[in-house]
Amino acid sequence: VGKSVTIREEGFVLAGVVKALPGNVHFDFDIIIHQQEIPSWAAYTYVKISDDYSIEQLMDRLNQDIDNIYPGYTEDVLSKGITYLPLTDIHFSSGNLYEIKNTANKAYLDTFAIVGLIILLIVWTNYTNLSMSMYAERQRELGVRKVMGAMSRDITFQILAEAVLLALFCFPICCLIIYLGVPFFNEMMEVQIDQMSVLSQSFLGVLALLLLLSGLISGLYPALVYGSKHTPELFETKSRIHKAWRMLSFRNVLLTTQFIMMVGLLSVTWFIYQQMEYVSNQDLGYEVDGVIHFGIDGAEKYKKLSTYLGQLPEVIETGANGVPGSEMYNQLTYKMEGTEEVLSDGTLMEMDYGSVKTLGIECESCTSLEEGRDKLFIINRTAAKKLANILGVAPNELVGKQLITEPEWENEEFGMGIPHRIDGIIEDYKYFSLKYPHQSLLIEVEAEANWAFEMMVRLQTDDWRKTLEKVQAEYEKVEPIVPFDPMFLEERISNLYVAERRSGLLMGVLSLLTILLSFMGLVGIVSHMAFNRQKEISIRKVLGASIQHILLTLNREFIILVLVATSISIPIALFFASRWLDSFAFKIALRPMVIILIGIVALGLVVSLVSFLARETVNKDPAEVLRA
Repeated sequence: VGKSVTIREEGFVLAGVVKALPGNVHFDFDIIIHQQEIPSWAAYTYVKISDDYSIEQLMDRLNQDIDNIYPGYTEDVLSKGITYLPLTDIHFSSGNLYEIKNTANKAYLDTFAIVGLIILLIVWTNYTNLSMSMYAERQRELGVRKVMGAMSRDITFQILAEAVLLALFCFPICCLIIYLGVPFFNEMMEVQIDQMSVLSQSFLGVLALLLLLSGLISGLYPALVYGSKHTPELFETKSRIHKAWRMLSFRNVLLTTQFIMMVGLLSVTWFIYQQMEYVSNQDLGYEVDGVIHFGIDGAEKYKKLSTYLGQLPEVIETGANGVPGSEMYNQLTYKMEGTEEVLSDGTLMEMDYGSVKTLGIECESCTSLEEGRDKLFIINRTAAKKLANILGVAPNELVGKQLITEPEWENEEFGMGIPHRIDGIIEDYKYFSLKYPHQSLLIEVEAEANWAFEMMVRLQTDDWRKTLEKVQAEYEKVEPIVPFDPMFLEERISNLYVAERRSGLLMGVLSLLTILLSFMGLVGIVSHMAFNRQKEISIRKVLGASIQHILLTLNREFIILVLVATSISIPIALFFASRWLDSFAFKIALRPMVIILIGIVALGLVVSLVSFLARETVNKDPAEVLRA
């Protein structure tokens, strides 16, 4: 306790060793450096191999030896042999048997990395655009320097050095912002990043390198353009760009890129928001409102507490086990009696009849429990369809037939597998997260629970605090040791999507930052453009042009750029939104019209900003402008 340990990460985890290695079997692995006694039952084993061999060689030999003991093990559709996973990837690989913890979604991390790169690109393009405009005003200064003997490389170095120094001057400000921002980031994402870690040498070095890189990249284009100009060109006041090619200028290309990133990021953020709203409002197939759940130690305590709670007017129903809202866990093998095809996607559940009524699950066959039956075995519609296809019958014809769970398990009581008589079929309800499709549920419903580890209570009350205090008082009569720790079922289900909600929140914050940075760059460009075109605007006013016509002229170029950017951003936004939604089996449809509408909103913001910034120049007295 309190000591740090070093974990070697160069090894591999071998998965799929379940029931594959008898305790008296030893393999002669000279390619495994460290090997302990092989257990009689294991789900994973950790291996570290020497540099003379590859993991592929190890897997080939291992599966060959496994096949010698269990012929066909590597070709079996259920076992699929022994597989491997680098230890460094265990936190990003989902769907493995007996996972220690919830894994991180690498797609989310990749998305945030891309968004971070987008923000950097916007910063770089902003500086490049503004510096091109600023150095246009300093052309004569650069020309005089060349007349006085400066070489082209001197001009290039000067402009590049100014960009790098400006970036490096931001170093202490960046450190302060990051240092102050860490607590807010920790609270928003529920992580524990040490605030002092931003002052470590490695972090400061990376930040300084990033600032240096930002200065070099953002200042490179202006440095090369103005450094390569001949001396007479630096004294020219007119641009040599033909009017037909003005729309394809470097500035417009960068602006269009910014608009693409802005519209695309806003669209992806909106799709994430819509998906989370869809998840929150989805019909799960059971009652959620007013249901709480908590742990209970054993059937005896459950029955006593259920009796006590039944005397409270606020309590509608109580039930043991079967609390929905779980992440996917181990799946079960099953088949119909007399068939060879084995399915491996079953989830076996046990609950009492009270849980069925508490959740409001429609189960016609469960009424027989009220007539004296002790136990029922029912399956959901998904399992029924799969099994019916194997037998070539209608799903409802499965009732009364025999189903075998774990048919590969040899036991003394039943032989191979455990037989169950199908007593009924219920409609699919979403027991697991909506990230998974409907699973085959095999449910044992008991009239009275023979064991219990969790309890559900459906309540109806206007004063939740007092009602929960009443429930707690009854709970403490049967369980004086373990504290009462209730949770609303709605909250439990909501917790299934915590990572997705956090990623959506972070995406929203980064989208707002992207818009802010894009408009900051646009402010500088429009202000500079309006200043340079004062005389043109004044002459247009003298010739009779209206203010609306002049504003339309100034906006025309930006309108075209936003429309082009929206068109380009449609496939890009759809691609990244689709990738984010791939983690959900139940998801919204991606509609391009949403991106078009977001593009229209962005267009309105751009036109409003350009008109607002240009209004002072447009309203100036032409006589004063032309006199100056």
